Amino acid sequence: MGQQLSRVYGTIIKRPLQRYNVEHRAAKEISRIEDPAGPALRAPMFHSDKELLENIRKSNPTLADSTHRKDSQLHSMLQDVYVKSEDQHLNDPPQQSQQRPLPLDRVRYQDNFIPGMMRVDKTRKTARGKVTLDEAVEFLTNHTSKPEEHTATSIADTYRLNATSTANVLKYFKMFKIYVPEKKITKPYDPLEAGKDWVEGIQESRASLLDYEEERKKRVAMLKEKEALRKNQPLLEGKSRPDRGTS
Repeated sequence: MGQQLSRVYGTIIKRPLQRYNVEHRAAKEISRIEDPAGPALRAPMFHSDKELLENIRKSNPTLADSTHRKDSQLHSMLQDVYVKSEDQHLNDPPQQSQQRPLPLDRVRYQDNFIPGMMRVDKTRKTARGKVTLDEAVEFLTNHTSKPEEHTATSIADTYRLNATSTANVLKYFKMFKIYVPEKKITKPYDPLEAGKDWVEGIQESRASLLDYEEERKKRVAMLKEKEALRKNQPLLEGKSRPDRGTS
């Protein structure tokens, strides 16, 4: 209840009083400045900060003036400072290492751009027992299309690979295939067209009243046969056959 009353008090009474004639009061505060076009005045300070600043000015009056005065001695010392670099090799082009050559293809953002992990220098010879990414994709594709011809043994002999490692690669790595489903042709919905029956899949098998009558006779004959078999069953000792008319 108290929270609701405070909200009503703040909305109806306190807030309108705070915003009453706010433009006139703001203009009155601005008019206190002698020269509105001059430099901005400093914001009011806390009482403790104001006392600390006054004590510093009293104890060391030259400290405040030194921030606005040019120090000629420091200025002359800065003019005498001159830095000269002796590292001439920084301007020379970097030397390439034969063991770790820098990439020569630095072209990016074109239509046939290939990421750095997939770039292969065709001029460099592949080490024995290793294949490039293009060669791996090639023999995986060939094995998928013709597994009888491109076996693990033939691939290992062609690319000089380990037969066991090649067999494991063919077993656990497969190429992705794109499956494009057929486009379904949907018939436009017609609200005036009759829909399917709620008993979907159940069709009336009786073509005429004659079929219904024959089915009824067969069912009656089956019930009579079951009743006759029940009556011919032997009874247990000490029990009599109950009459169907009695409860």
